[in-house]
Amino acid sequence: MSAHPLCNPLTKKYPEGLWPAIEKQSLSRYFSLLDEFPNPTNAANSFMQQR
Repeated sequence: MSAHPLCNPLTKKYPEGLWPAIEKQSLSRYFSLLDEFPNPTNAANSFMQQR
């Protein structure tokens, strides 16, 4: 898993105010995978492979 390009590599912190957008994007991708894979375990596994 690679660090997000906007993440400060020294502190592993995201710029202030950016994290909610990243979290929302990740969650929307996860929920779209849930639509493809009704089994939550499969959706989670596929989600982790795409990160």
